[in-house]
Amino acid sequence: MTHAGSAEVEPVGLRDFQAPLAFGFFNATSWIIGLGTPMILLAGQLGATAFEIGLAYSFVFLLLPVQVVATVTLPRFGYKRQMIFGWASRIVFLFFPLLIAFLAPAEPAPWMMWGLIVSVFGFSFMRSLGSCAVMPWIYGLIPESIRGRYFATEQFLTGVSVILTLLLCAATFHAFTLYTSFQILYAYAIVGSILAVGALMRMPDVPRPATTTVGAILRRAPVVCVEPGGFRRYLFFMVAANVMTTAFSPFIVHYLNVNRGLDSGSILLFAAMQYVGGISGSWFLRSRIDRIGITRTFRLSHFGNVLMLLFWLGVVGGLDGLMAWLPVGFFLFGLSMSFLTAAHLQYLPKVCPENERALTISVHSAVVGLMGGIAPILWGLVLRYSGDLPGMHPERFALFIGLSMVTQLGLAFFVGRLEPGDARAVPLRAGAAITRPFRYIAQMVTAVDTPAGKAPKKESSHDQST
Repeated sequence: MTHAGSAEVEPVGLRDFQAPLAFGFFNATSWIIGLGTPMILLAGQLGATAFEIGLAYSFVFLLLPVQVVATVTLPRFGYKRQMIFGWASRIVFLFFPLLIAFLAPAEPAPWMMWGLIVSVFGFSFMRSLGSCAVMPWIYGLIPESIRGRYFATEQFLTGVSVILTLLLCAATFHAFTLYTSFQILYAYAIVGSILAVGALMRMPDVPRPATTTVGAILRRAPVVCVEPGGFRRYLFFMVAANVMTTAFSPFIVHYLNVNRGLDSGSILLFAAMQYVGGISGSWFLRSRIDRIGITRTFRLSHFGNVLMLLFWLGVVGGLDGLMAWLPVGFFLFGLSMSFLTAAHLQYLPKVCPENERALTISVHSAVVGLMGGIAPILWGLVLRYSGDLPGMHPERFALFIGLSMVTQLGLAFFVGRLEPGDARAVPLRAGAAITRPFRYIAQMVTAVDTPAGKAPKKESSHDQST
């Protein structure tokens, strides 16, 4: 019953936001193929060296400055128009790998590999132009009262989409010839991209930002990175974790495919297990991270990575009996990375000053992301064979894994020296956190600030736990 002259307020639920949830589901079908394991497998088929694999994989991180600069145009075009432009334009770059798949070269020409690299660059570039609008648009669109449930649902749907896509990829490689499989997969990615853009077109826009923080980021970035305190210490901590971990995922796929001769279908099944591990870890921590504590969650991640790297050291070292346990190795990798992601999203706001939290989160994410982009390129130069031979030196790869183990052990002990930070800080949310280890950092580069510099309202305990 309502009083005269008063308006009845309709309750808001997730049913009112089916379009952004549909976008997350269909978008996963394109990036997991265009930037993930299938892309690495196609590059390996074209004779890519370890350096070329690292270069193609790094573009998502190296183009983070484009994402920051692209925020300048948001006041002019708005969130919806700019994101639709970026997402629609990147579809074009999926047609080159589709063309290569139709050509089905028995002996690939050098231009094919470099054409694939350029197409991945273009895909990532247009993605960066649109990505700067994602988080501000979602935060402006989804009411705070259901934001926690929205992100939890989006993460679940994205995880389901990723796993289904990888299972489809694996089944395709088992049922068809190699290049026919790539034809089906890239056509599938193009259809998924079109459906994702269609979902974006159904989403309502929100008011455009009046100003941009690019100038503030450029001015403050060098200062906040060198100022003594908890922020700088945690920045070094995450850079050390990032330069080793981001390079591991593409190289282990390339090693299994080229050095070990493992078929693409099996590798894609194992990659699906990595995402199952990530989803399992996030589900386990969903209501337990407050009881476990951030420090213990960090250490569980680092010790889990040590066990995972020890397993892979045995595989690269020639212990063929471990090959039967590859699904466990991939699952453990995803599990450990989900723990690191959960702890990072909880801890980062605590060491960012409240009066400029959005800016410092952006600076932290940009620096960590850029270092994560440079790392695969440099490691690729170290691991590759001389000349243009595909694959990588097993001895050097084993050394890389050993150095990664030492780094993880060091971080596990160093985490106790991180400052407690602001206990009142609200944890971050990122829709990509579960399914894209470290790629969710791209969302944090354009961190959301509240209007007029006001602090965000405290969410309910139910929403935070969700």
